[in-house]
Amino acid sequence: MHDAPEWLSERHRALLRLRARHLQLDPRLRRRFDESDLVQETLLRAHANRDQCRGETEGERVA
Repeated sequence: MHDAPEWLSERHRALLRLRARHLQLDPRLRRRFDESDLVQETLLRAHANRDQCRGETEGERVA
């Protein structure tokens, strides 16, 4: 397996955590999923679909 690209680094994990913290999730979902679950799923999907990434700059990739 290939190493994760730089844009999946810890600093991006922190940004995703911050965004997840501010989501307005239905309370029923909040009981099943916390912000850590959302971040992990996002990173897994980003890594699995990394060949589809069209971002040229860091800002475009994390948008």
